Amino acid sequence: MPDCPFNLSSSPWDLELDLIILREAERESLEIFYAMGEKLHFYLKRTQLLETILAANGIPIPDYDD
Repeated sequence: MPDCPFNLSSSPWDLELDLIILREAERESLEIFYAMGEKLHFYLKRTQLLETILAANGIPIPDYDD
């Protein structure tokens, strides 16, 4: 099975390169994940502020169906 990542006949250099690639992919994924989390937090706070303003002015908050 030449495409099996657990094939023990792979050279140690190939395994090391695979590990480096996987770590970089994980780092990039986490970077994107945390950036998206910050954006979501911003939009949540913004939505809460707008809802507070609407409620303070007696304007009903419309329902949102996804």
